[in-house]
Amino acid sequence: MIILVSGLSLFLISFAIHLILWRIKQPTNSVRVIIVIFICIPILCLTFFNLGYFDNLLNSYSIVLSLAEILHIHLFYITLSAIYLLVYLGLPEDSPSLFIIISLSNSLKNGLSIDELNELITDDIFLLPRVNFLIDEKLISLSNGKYILNPKGKTFLKTFLIIQKIYNLQNKAG
Repeated sequence: MIILVSGLSLFLISFAIHLILWRIKQPTNSVRVIIVIFICIPILCLTFFNLGYFDNLLNSYSIVLSLAEILHIHLFYITLSAIYLLVYLGLPEDSPSLFIIISLSNSLKNGLSIDELNELITDDIFLLPRVNFLIDEKLISLSNGKYILNPKGKTFLKTFLIIQKIYNLQNKAG
């Protein structure tokens, strides 16, 4: 039970800090900031816990965690955080499927013809925001009117190629 409560508490603290900071002002490099938050919180909490800062909060409870329990807590926290980050980072992007569903919902019972959908689905909505994101994250750059893959982008690509190979997925791009 201590693993569930501790891991969930760490996640909720990270989530609350993320939410508070984003309500005050969303950082320009939100990906980096959110990753720092979700990495630093368990380290800080573990440090404060070991230094006795939570003793008053825990009253007379004596909690001694084994190395295995600490590892389980962090594994649980990392799993929750990874799932949350994948969902969160996908939210700002306009998924073509989600865009079509929302457009159809907005059309009420009238529906949309294929020509009307083609008018709605443009490069300004789907392609340019993604290209700009990749440039902002320094994964690609524009040189002599052409987009090129930066070293950071190559590392990012290698990670996904390894995952594709592990799961025997087909490379569908390019």
